[in-house]
Amino acid sequence: MANDTIIASATPPGIGGLSVLRLSGPIALESLYSVSKKPVGYFSPRMATLSSIFDNSGALIDTGIVTFFPEPASYTAEDVVEISCHGSPIIVDFVLSTFLYLGLRLADPGEFTKRAFLNGKLDLVQAESVAQLISSRSVRATELTNRAFSGDLSDRLDSLRNDIILLLSTCEHGLDISEEDFNSDFNISSLLTINNISSKCKLFLDGFNENRHYISGARVVISGKPNVGKSTLFNTLIGTERAITSECPGTTRDYIETELTINGVPVQLFDTAGLRESRDDVEMEGVRRALSVKNDCDLLLEVHDTIDYIDPTDHIIHILNKSDLHNTNHIPNDIKGFLYLSAKNGDGIDALKSAIYSALTGDAPSQVDVSLITKRQADSMARCHRHALNAASFFKENSPEYELISFELREAIKQIDIILGATYPDDILSKIFNEFCVGK
Repeated sequence: MANDTIIASATPPGIGGLSVLRLSGPIALESLYSVSKKPVGYFSPRMATLSSIFDNSGALIDTGIVTFFPEPASYTAEDVVEISCHGSPIIVDFVLSTFLYLGLRLADPGEFTKRAFLNGKLDLVQAESVAQLISSRSVRATELTNRAFSGDLSDRLDSLRNDIILLLSTCEHGLDISEEDFNSDFNISSLLTINNISSKCKLFLDGFNENRHYISGARVVISGKPNVGKSTLFNTLIGTERAITSECPGTTRDYIETELTINGVPVQLFDTAGLRESRDDVEMEGVRRALSVKNDCDLLLEVHDTIDYIDPTDHIIHILNKSDLHNTNHIPNDIKGFLYLSAKNGDGIDALKSAIYSALTGDAPSQVDVSLITKRQADSMARCHRHALNAASFFKENSPEYELISFELREAIKQIDIILGATYPDDILSKIFNEFCVGK
């Protein structure tokens, strides 16, 4: 841990009623006394205090509210100072420059939370929840990240870790005595325990899959042949004329994207160029880009204006558009898998939104109140689950290799430690905190 003092704006750049600057480190309080020209002892811990801020020549910069949080009872476990000044970018830059002149440095992205983690104020799950909470795009995401920040998720991971440690210690204690003392009763009870551990891992993974679109959003792509009404559908879904529409095929030459929320799920919606063979270089590039986003989406809305043969597939909703022009009485009853609608007049749009929601969430009431909140956590939990399954398979053998079982259990524990941050490679840690905003 660096022993220098850092400073950054904790509020977004731009003009506003106020801005907040945060300082953390050994000379945070000393530098505050220097720029405020107040006597030592003037700032009481955790008490908002009105104070003037002067530059290095003694000229007044601004008057704001200052709060001092002494270590270790602060966010970073270091001395922390927060200054609320007027929200002019000129004032903010002037205050920052004044403190930098005194020897402070600008904080790296996420460095305040990184210091909180390294100083033991937060585990890595709680630290990640800070970034997730700031970027929350749905009410459900806010609920889950708040539960993670409160420590509920860490407590459940600790409980799972303790279950594995208990089984591991039992196995290794038996090995220290004699392998011959292991009997079928021990194997059966251990198998039941490891199966329970495996089930808990699976619940963690199911909970993440159930809620991941609430947390990170979903990529939904509208695709189809030219002139089937993709852009009209795009405009109708977002409620504004965002994409240009025309009766001429091939109007859309590049993909267009925007964000919306469907039943609480944040969605990044793409309108793409019509898919067809072409000798036009620009249209061919549009088709290439359309295929690129189509291959990298969570859900595909495949639009048709005639009844084509379709092969129902997961993550695809087939749409028969222009129902206002079709005589649906003539549509064969055995044609399945289509959602009928008219993007032009809005018929069937509510049903489409419900179908999108169901496809992304399973349309079932949430079964979890605490969830993994990042793919990093889910990847480690998947590896933990795999090691638990390996241990279970060894227990099922006629003559179990208990050394191999112990190895698998130790690897399972290691994965939970990685989630919690008990062990962590430096490059992984840097990647996590570099994704934070500056000032958090």
